[in-house]
Amino acid sequence: FRQPPPRAQDILSRSEDSPVARDRHGQRRMIEDLPRTVCEYITGLAHIRSGQLEQAIQRLEQAQRDDRWPAVGLVHAPLALAYHATDQDQQAIESLRESNEAVTQMAEQLLDPAGPQRPTPWFDFIELLQLNREATITLTGETPIIPPQLAELRRQALQELN
Repeated sequence: FRQPPPRAQDILSRSEDSPVARDRHGQRRMIEDLPRTVCEYITGLAHIRSGQLEQAIQRLEQAQRDDRWPAVGLVHAPLALAYHATDQDQQAIESLRESNEAVTQMAEQLLDPAGPQRPTPWFDFIELLQLNREATITLTGETPIIPPQLAELRRQALQELN
């Protein structure tokens, strides 16, 4: 008989020395508190995928209001999808436009070595590209244009690998 895994709130409420905070090999588990904005964003994505669109819009709009989050541009494409699915077409188009701007802005940040102190991580950029693609195809029926900065990022990455 296997015990079910502990719930997140049980793990977070225990001390670091608690057996619950260790894996089956006795190693300490990495427990990290995510910022509220990130949790709202992730919850918004989950609401979209489960068809709870009004809740998705509410969570994503909350995440969008936090201007301290360096990856706030991630919010626009999922908002476009949720607005579109709830027949809020004008807001969907505006969110898609903002998502397109975020793609360009994030690509330029990643290219600029003297850029902002807290640039958006590369994996957020990949997530943005995927969500932007999904929103563009859903709203327009067309594949989005690949930004020219992406070709330069690719060239630089390949150069680093060689």
